[in-house]
Amino acid sequence: MKVKFLLLSSLIALSACSGEHGDLQDWMREQRDDAKTKITPVEPPAPLEHTAYFAPPSVGTHAFDIAKMRSATQNANMPDMDRPKEILENYSLENITFKGSIGTKQKMAGLVEVDGHTYTVRPGNYLGQNYGRISKITADGIELIEVVEDAEGNWINRPATLSAEASESNENKK
Repeated sequence: MKVKFLLLSSLIALSACSGEHGDLQDWMREQRDDAKTKITPVEPPAPLEHTAYFAPPSVGTHAFDIAKMRSATQNANMPDMDRPKEILENYSLENITFKGSIGTKQKMAGLVEVDGHTYTVRPGNYLGQNYGRISKITADGIELIEVVEDAEGNWINRPATLSAEASESNENKK
């Protein structure tokens, strides 16, 4: 009995609502008709002119040249990239000051200063940011061989020195 009563009351409520919203239905119909008439057709895009592409002339080797990459990996002078770096390789040679040398002619060690800290270096140690390896220490300075990459991707050895005169001129600039 309760189910019949609920069903009957919901039908009466629905029939009462349909009459009140007739003006809403008319307004919705008008808006729908107006919206359809205001649509403008899309113009087709203008045809594109086809132009031929000509690659720029190559001047020398480019960064991804196969020959350059092959020579870089096969170069005998290439530094060992897998070895752990020494602390003095974090500084450029301009920032390293030669302070002196100690020892005998057979076993000479050099004293260098960076950021207020003094370090002892020996032949075979690395110095500077260009994979510089100390080859000789004298009373006047440190001789080293830097390994740098040239424009063609080859690794070349470049001699460099760290001397007392150069260190004094660097200190005078500061």
